[in-house]
Amino acid sequence: MGFLDNVKDALKDAVSTQASKDEEAKDEAAKKDDVVVDKADTTTADDKATPAPPTIPVDADKADTTTAEPTTEPTTGPVQPADSVVPAPTETAEEKAARKEAKEERQEAREDRQERKEDRQEAREDAREKREDAREAQFETYTVKSGDTLSEIGARFGVSYQEIARLNNIENPDLIFPGQVFRIPKN
Repeated sequence: MGFLDNVKDALKDAVSTQASKDEEAKDEAAKKDDVVVDKADTTTADDKATPAPPTIPVDADKADTTTAEPTTEPTTGPVQPADSVVPAPTETAEEKAARKEAKEERQEAREDRQERKEDRQEAREDAREKREDAREAQFETYTVKSGDTLSEIGARFGVSYQEIARLNNIENPDLIFPGQVFRIPKN
């Protein structure tokens, strides 16, 4: 038996399984229809009787002699009587005013949060500027000229060349170039 035979057998099994499921679904639908019909036939004193639709007299000579087959398709469920439908609640003027006021309060709260956020950002920037100003007040700057060495610059300002190299992130203190600007700590 080959691969195609296996596929063919599997398809036959699937089709027969689906057919049996369809039959079971039709039987269930017919049972539900019977239950719905039984419920519709019984009325209690509390139930309001619904009027039957008007009948239209048919002339026997003009009537079509073919009859349609009754359908056994499942229904979507019982139809709800019109008097049991609850209309959507309408909003009163007070409720509208309350909703509008709540919306305005939410908008004000949003604006307040945004304003506080901007104030915090501004305070952080001010603090950063103050720290930078304080740091700059502790240092002076020197622009390297041709022939300068880091040790000579340090001796001129009374600071070790290692401290100047550390403050200015200089990896090789023996290699500096004219035009470089160094921060020199104040004593």
